[in-house]
Amino acid sequence: MADILRGKFITFDGLDGSGLTEQVEILREWLRRSGYDMHRVAFTAEPSQGPAGTEIRHALEGRLNIGEEALALLFAADRADHLDGFIMPRLEAGIHVICDRYYLSFLAYQSFLLPDAWDWLWQLNARNQRPDLTIFLRSPPEVCVERIQRKFAPERYERPEILKGVSVQFDRIIPLLQDRRGEDIRVLDSSGSMESTHQQIVKLIAPIILPSSETSTEE
Repeated sequence: MADILRGKFITFDGLDGSGLTEQVEILREWLRRSGYDMHRVAFTAEPSQGPAGTEIRHALEGRLNIGEEALALLFAADRADHLDGFIMPRLEAGIHVICDRYYLSFLAYQSFLLPDAWDWLWQLNARNQRPDLTIFLRSPPEVCVERIQRKFAPERYERPEILKGVSVQFDRIIPLLQDRRGEDIRVLDSSGSMESTHQQIVKLIAPIILPSSETSTEE
């Protein structure tokens, strides 16, 4: 019975500038406007709001000077804390959890920045809860850079040379997770309009979290 009632764990990943946070917010608003019971779904993000997540945000913003290996350990600590304190209790209570970034982003970014540390990075995430669905938003690095340049000062990883290298890593790691671990990762083109990307997302998510009578994707 517990397995039947368990919530679904859905994650979003992609390059900085691919529209992740915007699409998660659009999805949240779509569910609300559709009359969805918002007590049945929880939205969250990584870095989390926990103590390790706070330090990570300081590092990404340039307010904390820390090396890449130490930052990778902070990411791993934040994920463990996030799973124990937020994600798993909700899934076990039958609440769906939608997370803006998870370990796919970690593996892509950190393996580019720490190219000789793949086995270590993999082990840091080996025991973590696997998503029921990962939605990967793919945009060319050049498009992501253009979007980033429209906002405030770029953060630590929002540089063209990093985004280009991380994009290559995503293309290597996604098939690995799909083939070796059987993960359900759907790749969506997010280089177009926000609305077209949103409609693709709804088609993937609606059958998972909406009762069968509510799976229409029409606005």
